[in-house]
Amino acid sequence: MKKIISVFLNPAIDLTLWVKGEIKGEPYTVENKESYAAGKGVNVSKNLSAVGCDNLALGMVGKKNKEEFLSLLEKEEIDFDITEFEGETRENITVCFQDGEILKINHSGSVEDKAAIEEFKDKLKRYSEEAEFVVFGGKIPNGISNEEYIDIIKLSGKAKVVVDTSSFKLEDYKKLSLFAIKPNHNELSEITGLSTDTEEEVVSAAKKLLPYVENVIVSRGEKGIILVKKDIAVKAVLPEVKVLSDIGAGDSALAGFIYANKKGLSPKEQAAYAAAFGTAKTLVKGTGAVDKETVDELYKKAIIIPLEMR
Repeated sequence: MKKIISVFLNPAIDLTLWVKGEIKGEPYTVENKESYAAGKGVNVSKNLSAVGCDNLALGMVGKKNKEEFLSLLEKEEIDFDITEFEGETRENITVCFQDGEILKINHSGSVEDKAAIEEFKDKLKRYSEEAEFVVFGGKIPNGISNEEYIDIIKLSGKAKVVVDTSSFKLEDYKKLSLFAIKPNHNELSEITGLSTDTEEEVVSAAKKLLPYVENVIVSRGEKGIILVKKDIAVKAVLPEVKVLSDIGAGDSALAGFIYANKKGLSPKEQAAYAAAFGTAKTLVKGTGAVDKETVDELYKKAIIIPLEMR
């Protein structure tokens, strides 16, 4: 049985276009295109798999375009178990311009098939019985309420539950007892209602969640990762790199945190691996997975800075 389960209820077929021209110009000429199986849960799974960390991607896929999605999922060389629902998997478009700008157009996604949801819940409960980590990633699709999603999360039993969603507010987290969450600094501000412009403010806002969450991992782009626990807060930063795409970098950072935890590493090492995974993802075009050698090299370069727990 897999010890890490990555759950996706709202995956996507991500069509990425590389175009000639800058974002202000038109028309655009497509120079290259690629389709990926994407969405937070899928991204976490494929980045874990890329570094040899055994896991299972467990999710729901629409019947209308399941063949396309499954063919893309198989390319990622990850193990998966999907539940089909009446409808279709959402399709997103990412346009990458020559000047480095990115335009991303996302559909919201919808799962209205109650029978399929119940089938999925039965699978989740079964797999979770022997899982060490269960990771829930992505925005909640239409058709599933926050309360129902909370009930689904609770099916994870005694596993260490990790959540990365922009759908939850503080009141939702108060109904759960989680191992970790991974908001970016803007999402953390929305959750807590506090400013997160500075490192001190990030730590203060994260502490507001600690009664309900053991670990708060905050991604801050080029400013690195901040990990806040009950008795420690650390920042991990890396030297500047030439970014090819920051799409999915936060999902990759979460994979790095889980990877380090699975290896039983210290909080400082957890933050360092989160930063290394996230940065490694920015060196990959589109929504492809990280490279293990690159992750290992970046990990060695991570600078860890203790932060005050005020």
